[in-house]
Amino acid sequence: ISAHCRARQARHVFYMGLHRLSLADRLIAPALVWVEAWFQDRSASYVLSPLLEKTELRGGELRTAVRYALAWLSQHQMEKDAQFVLPSLLKRVELGDEELKRAVRYALVWLSQYQLEKDARFVLPPLLERVELEEEELRTAVRCGFAWLAQYPYEKNAGFVLKSLLERAKLHDEELKTAIKCTLAWLSQRQLEKDARFVLHPLLERAELQNEELRTAVRCGLTWLAQYPLETDSGFVLHPLLERQELQREELEMAISCALVWLTQHQEVANAQFVLKKLLERNELQGDKLGAAIKSALA
Repeated sequence: ISAHCRARQARHVFYMGLHRLSLADRLIAPALVWVEAWFQDRSASYVLSPLLEKTELRGGELRTAVRYALAWLSQHQMEKDAQFVLPSLLKRVELGDEELKRAVRYALVWLSQYQLEKDARFVLPPLLERVELEEEELRTAVRCGFAWLAQYPYEKNAGFVLKSLLERAKLHDEELKTAIKCTLAWLSQRQLEKDARFVLHPLLERAELQNEELRTAVRCGLTWLAQYPLETDSGFVLHPLLERQELQREELEMAISCALVWLTQHQEVANAQFVLKKLLERNELQGDKLGAAIKSALA
């Protein structure tokens, strides 16, 4: 590749190679040489996207890649293929203020054209997760998210859009109501999907849930835990579930039982401490179940 790194056809090698962990670090420098030669070419998206996703890309090399990505987007922001570059760019926490402003602007321009495309699901989550969004940018991104969800309410990957919306701290009341409504509708069809854990966690953390909404969310959480009782990531559902003080007696008993079963296999994993803490904080925990929880804590 060193002999042909400026050849346009080398993009195919970079695209495949940058997706392989064993080759990625050795391909960063030659990939940047290729991008320098072809950053104005439409096909550069196939190299820029995997390049920006590499955690090994740091310092001056990162700055160079970001500069070329923004230059490419300045010419191709309305191309559908921008869907590959925008998420990789928006996920980089190292973006400077001006770089981020440009990336957000390009993402919103792209969404104005493609917000109802199924592939907009790749652009919406990393955009919504940027806490630096200004008021108007956030409102526009949220509107695009809801427009997409109205088009694909039960799509499996809608869970990642819902997660990003539920985790936003500055949603307006009506926006939050809509996000909760969309989430519960999605869970009615997808609560047994393994990835539903990504939606259940921020949903159960929402203090604004009304009683009926909470009952439905708790029921979905318990149903999911019954399906995946020993999954390592079940701890991320157990934690916010046990934290809810409004749990009814039967709901709490089921949540405690699920937590104790999970801890028999996962008491040494990192997030077990959070599950144990919430479990031991429940005054209702007594007798043999309290003993089992203490035993897990001391293990």
